[in-house]
Amino acid sequence: MNEREIIDGLMIRRAIGSPSAAEMNLMLSVGNAENDVDVHQAVQEILRQREKMEREGTLNSNLRLVARYILVMEGESSLLLADELLNKGNVRAFRFFFDMGFGITITLGKLISTEDELYRDWDEEQAKIDSMLESVGVSVSDRVNATLINKQFDKKRLEILKKDPTGFLVLDEIMNEFKPGGEDLPNSICEQYVLFGANIARNQYRAIYPEVANK
Repeated sequence: MNEREIIDGLMIRRAIGSPSAAEMNLMLSVGNAENDVDVHQAVQEILRQREKMEREGTLNSNLRLVARYILVMEGESSLLLADELLNKGNVRAFRFFFDMGFGITITLGKLISTEDELYRDWDEEQAKIDSMLESVGVSVSDRVNATLINKQFDKKRLEILKKDPTGFLVLDEIMNEFKPGGEDLPNSICEQYVLFGANIARNQYRAIYPEVANK
């Protein structure tokens, strides 16, 4: 899913509202029971991708390869499933899979963008972010504040990545950045579901990355 589709999904999600405590506990218990990753299969697929890129001369870092694999397999697939569930009228499952997918996508997107920070044109990137925030009704003053905060977080994450190129400590920092009501935890979505997704991203990355890096 692209940024526009995620924004549209957030608008729909806001209109649907929050889950009850009973619903939240039920969905999290189901999610915990099914939250397994086949590390061997994931590693083999990532290594195939890496070999293909080596042949094509477009090699990416292990950080990006692993993060992108999980983002697509877990984050984007959850968001697409959420869309299907909504079309079928299953609001309860839509809430869970959208919010969980949002958490996975935000977490790994930030990890990838931290590595990109070494090469990115910040002014161009910030213009895209500002446009996205404006499209969902964020005020000018709030957009300015978000810009300043993001620059501080980006700089801190970049310094952490320089010291720990595995990305493990950056993921820990990203988890610490989740704040209720912030851009990563909008009031329209369920904090517990988003953090559940963020933890899936971190745990799967920690399981898969060493296996890829050592081959």
